[in-house]
Amino acid sequence: MPQTLFEQNISVVVSGILSTIAVIWAFAFIPAGICSYIVMEKEKDVKAQLAISGCSVTAYWLAHFIFDTVFNLLTVAVAIAVLYAFDMEAFTESDKIGPTIMLLLLFAPSASTYAYLISFLYKTQFSAQTVTIVLNIAVGTIVVIVVSVLQTIPEEFCEDCLVAGNILMWIFRFVPSFALGFGFYRMAIYVSFLGVDPWGSEIFGTCTEKVLGTREQCYGGVADDLVYLAFASFAFLALCIWFDYLGTAGHWLSYKVKLERQCSIPEDQLAPEDADVTVEKERVAELDKRKQILAVDNVRKCYLPRGSLTADPSRAVHAVKGVSFAADSGQVFGLLGINGAGKTTTFKMMCGLYAPTEGEVWVAGSTVAADTAKCRRNLGYCPQFDALLDRMTTKEHLELYGRLKGLKGHLLDSSVESTLKQLSLEPYKDKRAGSLSGGNKRKLSVGMAIIGRPRIVFLDEPSTGMDPVSRRFLWGVIQQLAVSRQSVVVLTTHSMEEAEALCSRIAIQVGGQFRCLGSPQRLKSRFGRGYEVSLRYDGVKEEAAEKIRRLPSEYVDPIHDLRHGVALVDMELRDI
Repeated sequence: MPQTLFEQNISVVVSGILSTIAVIWAFAFIPAGICSYIVMEKEKDVKAQLAISGCSVTAYWLAHFIFDTVFNLLTVAVAIAVLYAFDMEAFTESDKIGPTIMLLLLFAPSASTYAYLISFLYKTQFSAQTVTIVLNIAVGTIVVIVVSVLQTIPEEFCEDCLVAGNILMWIFRFVPSFALGFGFYRMAIYVSFLGVDPWGSEIFGTCTEKVLGTREQCYGGVADDLVYLAFASFAFLALCIWFDYLGTAGHWLSYKVKLERQCSIPEDQLAPEDADVTVEKERVAELDKRKQILAVDNVRKCYLPRGSLTADPSRAVHAVKGVSFAADSGQVFGLLGINGAGKTTTFKMMCGLYAPTEGEVWVAGSTVAADTAKCRRNLGYCPQFDALLDRMTTKEHLELYGRLKGLKGHLLDSSVESTLKQLSLEPYKDKRAGSLSGGNKRKLSVGMAIIGRPRIVFLDEPSTGMDPVSRRFLWGVIQQLAVSRQSVVVLTTHSMEEAEALCSRIAIQVGGQFRCLGSPQRLKSRFGRGYEVSLRYDGVKEEAAEKIRRLPSEYVDPIHDLRHGVALVDMELRDI
């Protein structure tokens, strides 16, 4: 039985859709890979590390855009070769190869910027890659099919289908995978089957009047899709820069921060303030902060629940509560406290990553809120978790961060070599960061912070995960940094041993507050109760206990723990 005209049209449409689907599925992985990499940099704090080291928002996105676009051109070249290899005449004939190449060329930058924009929606690399692939395949396949079918259904069967299809077409053209897929669909159906001008445009009125089914309308080629792809390339990039600006420099004036500033700390969450802490707070308030290298003046940070539109103190989390201190050249200032005490949040406010709810941070005579970029030129930052790019070598990391801090030529080379030597990383300079041991990763993170001789170095638990020998080696590097370079070093730790070995002044932070502050000797003399002695023993518990009991009782308190081959004994300070 011969096919009706409608059935013939459907057959042609199905053939065009199948060839289009093949293209869409092949190119769906490009934005997914780009998006997952951007999210990985955010997840591992690489992006924050770059920002603190001097990389501007615009430079960050432009660098990604240029690299990804150029790299994607290789994919375009391979795709064109495949079209020729399979003799797909609908896309490779002399009058069609030009529009085909332009579709692929403009898809490369638009796919990159589209991936950047949607990366703000994800928190993990896995979710970014998975969801983006599914989204691109769904939009590029399902929506193209729906639009093409709606535009093909005869008017006697559905009067509003053409209008609905056109509305969906104009909306989803902002998604590059749809614009690419629909452009290839037009090449396969409108251009090859109907003889429409491949460069025709409905926007500019250069379309061709043709009849498809029982409908007569003006059909365009791929020009409209090219316009959308070109517009998306620059519009999405501009939006990325704008959104990122709102999340960094612009966050100081954001509505969220204004809400946080209305949130006061409940009285029952404030512990009594020690006299030394009060004296330091008064000293900082009276300082001429424009002449101070680092001053933190009554800084606090309040977090409101996600989606909260009111400053309800009962629902807020007060991470930092009125912290004040100042540090001078050659000084190592330590923030000592357990996990969750507010040390890292304090650090991130000093670096400009978080906006304080109240108070000011002064760096080299400027406030971080007023001039973030200028303040960051004086900073070096080692995060709590290594912000390293696994595929880059140790030397490449130092070269990157050296360039960000303004080093060039021979000065850059000498700084990189001296940093490698200072941290004993010379044997590993050509090894990728992902293959380094945990201790060497921490050394590299410290090296990225100190290269370029910044005036202020922030070290967030720098010796975490290091063995005792490597830890003491790193302590020597930090002490040398403060003394020889006359830098201010601020470090966080939960080890009193580390704080005592490195710091000239220590603040013990508990629940977001400074509970005490002073030199190690002053803190020990004021608050030290004594020492806890660990005695290793052999044999059974009873024999070990008997040996310990033979010690003069006036020197030793009763044993408070005796297990796993270790006896713990308290010795009062007054008895030593």
